Amino acid sequence: MKNKESLSRILKIKDENIHPLKGDASDRKYFRIETSRGESIVAMVQDSPFDKSLPFIQTQAFLKRNSISVPDIIEINYRDGIILLSDCGDNSLGVILEKEGFENCIMPYAKCIDELFKIHSLKDDGKSGDIFKLAFDHDKLMWELEFFVKHTLEGYFSIKLNKKDLRILLQRFSDICGILEREPKVVTHRDYHSRNIFLKDGEIHVLDFQDARLGPRQYDLCSLLRDSYFSLPAQSRERLIYYYLDKACVPLSDFTRFFKIFDIMSFQRNLKAAGTFGYMSVIKNKKTYAKYLPRTFNYIWEYSRNHDELKEAAEILKKYIGIRIEKCRQ
Repeated sequence: MKNKESLSRILKIKDENIHPLKGDASDRKYFRIETSRGESIVAMVQDSPFDKSLPFIQTQAFLKRNSISVPDIIEINYRDGIILLSDCGDNSLGVILEKEGFENCIMPYAKCIDELFKIHSLKDDGKSGDIFKLAFDHDKLMWELEFFVKHTLEGYFSIKLNKKDLRILLQRFSDICGILEREPKVVTHRDYHSRNIFLKDGEIHVLDFQDARLGPRQYDLCSLLRDSYFSLPAQSRERLIYYYLDKACVPLSDFTRFFKIFDIMSFQRNLKAAGTFGYMSVIKNKKTYAKYLPRTFNYIWEYSRNHDELKEAAEILKKYIGIRIEKCRQ
C-alpha cells in the first residue's frame, strides 16, 4: 500500500507538499499535492499497476469529450498506479449540506439535476469503454441484493433468516429486479450522491464515475435524492424529480409510473448501499459506515408500504432488523 513517503519518492515531491485526503469506500487513496507553481493537484493512487484499459481512464475521457464536468487527467503513471487529477476542492455537496443545510443548497441541487440529465442523454461514440456493454440487468441487481443479505443481514447484524422467510425474501428480490430490468436504460453514473459531487467556483464537479453503466433513469435520482448521507425534505425531493421530468420531456401520462419505479429502484439502491455499509463495517473494519443504516432503512419503511411489490420484502426485513436499527446510531 502506497503512503505519503512512497508517493514523495515516486513523484520526487517533498513530503510537506503532500497531504492525505479522506477517501471513499474503495481501496483507492487520495493525496493533495502542492506544486512548485503554487497550484494544487490530486493524486489518485491504486495498489497495483494498470494500463489504458482502466475503467476510470476510459470513462473520464468519454465524459470529458461530452462536456460532463469531471476532473482533468494531468498525468498518468501506469507502472506505479498513480493518476494526477485537477483539484476539485474540499467542498463536496455533503460538506456544504452539513454546514449550511438544504435551504442553502437548492441551486446546487438544481445544477446536479442539470448535469445528471446530460449524463443520461449520452450516446455511444464507439470510444466509451465498457459503459454501453454493461447494464443493471436482473443478475447484477440481484447480486447486489444478495451482497446485502450476506454482509449486512448475516454479517453485520448476525441474523440467520428461517428458510421460509429467506425463500420469500429472495423471490421478492428477484421479482423487483425483474421489474427494474425491463425499464428503458440510459447511461448511469452509479454513485451519484452528495459525497461524489463537489462545488468549486460556483460549478459542480462529478467524481467517482468509473463504474458507469446502463440502467434506469431513476437509479441516479435515487442515489441523489434518497441519499444515505443526508435526508432531503420530502417536498423538495418531489420538486427536484419534477424538474428532472421537465428537462427530460417525460409525458404527463408517464409521471405516475415514473414515481412508482423511483420507489422500486430506491428499494434496490438503498439495500445496495446498506450492503456496502455492512461490508465496510465488518470486513474493512470501518465502523463509521454503520451509522448510515438507520436513515437508509427509514427510507425503505416509508415508501415500501405504498407498493405491493415491496411490502412483503420490507415486512420480512423489518421483522428481523427493525428493533436493531437504532443501535447503529450509537
